[in-house]
Amino acid sequence: MNFTRWSARLPGTQRRAAARDDRSSVPAARAEYARTEGTPAQPDDAAPATSGTATAEGLPGPALDDLSAREILGRLPAPVALLHGPDHRVAYVNDAYEAAFGPRPSGVPAAEAMPELDRLSVLPLL
Repeated sequence: MNFTRWSARLPGTQRRAAARDDRSSVPAARAEYARTEGTPAQPDDAAPATSGTATAEGLPGPALDDLSAREILGRLPAPVALLHGPDHRVAYVNDAYEAAFGPRPSGVPAAEAMPELDRLSVLPLL
């Protein structure tokens, strides 16, 4: 496994796809603010407000306030591990972390349960 700039490059995955206009972080590059001739510009507050988040099917999902931290972190595609206390005990690992490094027991100090932290030189930073 090759870790570069704190992001995992997992085996079998592409490093980065070619630059695509629809995935740009700059709104102008995504043509988000593109408009046809003669149409007035819309201010940001004129956009309709939605109470929930959109799902892949385009249906409204649960509102952000209705989700717990565990539900939000569980949906992330990036590996996430939560540690607590002075000895950094494992509180939670999401599915992406388990897929990358295997399951980790809760309540065990990270130094014992997560040898990958030492191999990645993260453990001394905690």
